[in-house]
Amino acid sequence: MYEAGSCGFWIHREITALGHACWVVPPSLIPQRPGDHVKTDRRDSENLARLARAGELACVHVPDVRDEAVRDLVRARDDAVIAQRRARQQLKALLLRNEIRYVGKTSWTSAHLRWLSELKLPQPAQQIAFQEYVNAITVATGRIERLEQAMRDEVSTWRFAPDVAVQRRAAFWRVRCDGLLGMMLSGFIAVVANCELAMAKIAPSGNEFELGRALDVEDINIEEFP
Repeated sequence: MYEAGSCGFWIHREITALGHACWVVPPSLIPQRPGDHVKTDRRDSENLARLARAGELACVHVPDVRDEAVRDLVRARDDAVIAQRRARQQLKALLLRNEIRYVGKTSWTSAHLRWLSELKLPQPAQQIAFQEYVNAITVATGRIERLEQAMRDEVSTWRFAPDVAVQRRAAFWRVRCDGLLGMMLSGFIAVVANCELAMAKIAPSGNEFELGRALDVEDINIEEFP
């Protein structure tokens, strides 16, 4: 038994491969005594053993190797989206400091990108900084496109592909495949090993919740997935 953390699930797989049972416990669901802030390996181990004997621990579902690989792909896309967003914010901040404003309605459209390509800042040093931000946005955008294509290719042979297809056909959701995978494998929906319908999820605590409540729709591209 060990607490879930940055090491992933390889420890669980090695222990179970030796024929032993292993639990992976989410730290956020471990009961804590008020005022008990001292943490050592021995105290934590004794506490986990005592809580396990009392039946007060909830375990996370351990994904198989393929699920975890798909999740790593999703996380790589999330990192690319964050990098793109950060570069865009930095570029806008540079333009704002120099009182340069785009008069169009929406940023990052074709018209906005054409305006950026024709923009010249007054000082050479500023132009260099401006171009570096533009290049960073271009690189991040290319990463997102490549990773989304990789996700589309991967989902076609993934065990949850039928469930993704069901959601694609649902007119109410209209969620793109990459957004759906990101939500499913980034922690918003727990993947249950013995559940073939991936949309009916059970959280680690054992409480059922609806897909609509689990999705953060502000971060989803709601275009229809082709």
